Amino acid sequence: SVKKTINLPELPTTAVQDANGNNWITPLDGNIYVSQMSIPGAHDSATCNGFTSSFTAMFAQCQDISVAEQWKRGVRAFDFRPIVKKDHLHINHGIAETNLRFDDALHLLRDSLIANPSEFAIIHMLYANNYDSDKSTYVTMLTELLQSEDLKPYLINYTPALTVGD
Repeated sequence: SVKKTINLPELPTTAVQDANGNNWITPLDGNIYVSQMSIPGAHDSATCNGFTSSFTAMFAQCQDISVAEQWKRGVRAFDFRPIVKKDHLHINHGIAETNLRFDDALHLLRDSLIANPSEFAIIHMLYANNYDSDKSTYVTMLTELLQSEDLKPYLINYTPALTVGD
């Protein structure tokens, strides 16, 4: 395959960032392979959205800013660990339950993509089998959520040939 040189654009001014967020992907050549990029990401992205227990928060919080603020600052790779909680998938960090539902996180990112159509987000999901013993329910709920009409148009499977323009 032919290698391409990536010429990064100048960072936007503060006024542009305030209006549009940090849209650093938008000016990139659409033929660049995503696999060749270094994409800013956040480990356990939802841990700043708060926890259901203040005790676990002191051990489990990895981020100081919310998922929405991470997007605004240019983060484009998000690490979520959904588990089954009654009738929905909820984001946890191990046994620590955050205050963010998985569907709410996906809708937040979808809305960010609608507002910034030349950007993209990478979502890394980890099934925490040590904390979620009902894998079949997890798979069913995850499949239903990802196939829902309001999210499906914004999702694409990763392949090594995936480009910024895809």
